[in-house]
Formats: sequence, structure tokens, C-alpha cells
Amino acid sequence: MAKFCTPLLLLIIIWTTWALAENPKGEGLLSCLQAGGIKNITVVSSANFDSLLDFNAQNLRFTEPQVSKPYVIIIPASKSQLQQSVVCTIENGWEVRVRSGGATLVKIYSAVTSSSPNLAFSVGICPTIGSGRHISGGGQSFMLRKYGLAADNTLDALLINASGKIMDKNTMGEDVFWAVRGGGGGSWGVVFAFKIGLVSVPSIVTTFNALRYGRDNVTDLVHRWQYLAPQMNEDITMRTQLGGINVNNTKVSRALFIGLFLGQKEGLVAKVGKVFPELGMAANETHEMSYVESIAYFNSDLENIYDRYYPSKSFFKIKSDFAKSPISKSGISGLLDILEEEVTSFVNLNPHGGRMDGILSSAIPFPHRAGSLFGLQYMVT
Repeated sequence: MAKFCTPLLLLIIIWTTWALAENPKGEGLLSCLQAGGIKNITVVSSANFDSLLDFNAQNLRFTEPQVSKPYVIIIPASKSQLQQSVVCTIENGWEVRVRSGGATLVKIYSAVTSSSPNLAFSVGICPTIGSGRHISGGGQSFMLRKYGLAADNTLDALLINASGKIMDKNTMGEDVFWAVRGGGGGSWGVVFAFKIGLVSVPSIVTTFNALRYGRDNVTDLVHRWQYLAPQMNEDITMRTQLGGINVNNTKVSRALFIGLFLGQKEGLVAKVGKVFPELGMAANETHEMSYVESIAYFNSDLENIYDRYYPSKSFFKIKSDFAKSPISKSGISGLLDILEEEVTSFVNLNPHGGRMDGILSSAIPFPHRAGSLFGLQYMVT
């Protein structure tokens, strides 16, 4: 089953140092937009510009005063207005930056599950992420070992090129359609919509959350996890988060084993107990629910996310790697040395294997397939 997911895009035009009154390019752009019936236009000198620009910025580093700002924010109300916005900006010599719009991941979850609780899209769990950026970057999720990436399950796209022409996968050409699914957003045109392929999920899934402490224990468990997690049943995705905490002024290593099983808890506990008995997963560390409820489980603060607002904002930096061979025990211990000192930082290990091994590295611009054991995400706050 497939459907077009149609976001209302927020089009951001790049920053300039010229004031509007001194900038003929700016006057020409605004005249062109207004002639096309586009009314939702906010220039950098407007009183509400900063609040509109920063409303859904999750990383507060991008809201600081020294960060360059765009000249104008345009919110097209329709596909034709988006076309006109692109044409006006290009004709007036401006660069275009696109912020993915109304179709956030949480709205995809809601739309799909309202149609059927046994259908889903293989997409990430961070609810306020725009679906366009997520798919154009590949799109990892707790179901990637079962169904691959979001981009692997994307069947078509509507792309607006620099001339304002709308193209689907046939008219844009094989190479461009290949590029927009994982090659990064904004380089090939403005994607107005993606057609997504839905996948089957059971009525009941099981989330789990197993926290373990102690340097030696964590080192042994994580070392063992590297060999097991990519080889587990593809219905299980078991991530690991490494960090450090202070307990009574003592620095302690911790590892959180968290993830999703497409089935009931008895099956999960039995499967994990058989292949990873060292973890000692207990039934009270597992929770049965529907698939859409699992998204809420992994995100404790969902009150305003349908409006793209997420209150838990912070300053952070993230970098990603991919491991093709296991990390030694001494390497894991050295990493824990750092994390015990920097208790606001952590490292996520996200397993591959399963369906990811069966997709060619050249299928889309995401080459980390067979031979990639897991991804690493380093986060510093």
C-alpha cells in the first residue's frame, strides 16, 4: 500500500546584510511573490521574524545571535504557491533553503495508524522531525532491520526544479530520483511530496528498556552486544546507549539497552534469553502496546508535538560513524572513561543486519549495508 505524504513546506531564503530599503533584489523578490498571491511572507526586519524562525529549532545553538539568518521566510499555502516561490527567488538571484513543513513524523504515525493499526511506515521515532528531511537523509528507525530505511520504502516523489516545473520519478529521471532518497535535501530541487510504501506491523509490539551499571559489567555486555545485535531475529532492534553518571560522588558507567520487538513480550524474552543470556532481560523491563503507542513510549513529552513544538530544547552537537568491525574491550573501556567524566554526553550504538544486509549499497545514496555492523551516534550537550 502506498500514499503521497504531502508536506506544507516552509521556504527559507538565505541571509543578506543589506536592509530592505537598500536592496533592489529584495524589492523585486517581494513584488514577484505578492503578484503571485503569496501572502505569508516575513522579512528579517519584522518583529516576529526570530520567533517564527526559531519556533521549531530543537538545537538552541542555531538560535544564538551570531548565527546567520535568512532574508525572508515564505510559507506557501499550496503547490502552485510553492512553484511561484521557487521561480521568484531564482529569477531575483536568491538562494533557496527549505525547511520541511507540516508533515512531521508524528503526523505520519497518526495518519497511517488511523487508517489501520496494522500498518506503519519504517520511519524514525523523533516526532517533530520533518518527513521530507528525514526521507531525503535516508531515515533510520527501530524497524530498519525488518524493513530497511524510510528512503528504501519511498516509491515516488513530486519535485519542483529551479524552473518551477513539477516532476515525478519518471520525468525527473532515474538518477535524480535515486539522489533524493538519501542524498540529502535541497540539492536537487524542492520535494513537495513523497509517495511512501506502508509495511505490516502486529497489533501488539513490545518495547524494552534494560539499564545496566558498572564498568566491567557494561564493558562485557556491550562487547558481546556487538556480535549479537546485528544477527538477532530481524523483528528485534536492540539499541545501546552508553554514558556515565555520578552516584554518591562516585563515577559509574551505564548502558541502556532499548528497543522494539514486533511481537509479544513472551517471544521477546525467550528470544533474547536464548541468544543474549548475559543481559538477563526480565519481563518487567518489557512493555506491550500498539505500534503507535511505542512512539509515545520513546518520547515522554508529546503534549504539543502536533504543532511541531517540543519543549525539551537544549544546546548539543552530534556526529555519526558506522562500525564494520567490533570495538575491542579496551576501546569500550576507554570510551567509558570519557563518558564518566562527561556525564552530559552519551554514545548510541544502533544495530544493522537483517533487511539492511539484503539491500545493495548502491540502491540509494546510503551505502552502509552488508558489512556495516552498527551505527554510532556521539552526542555532547
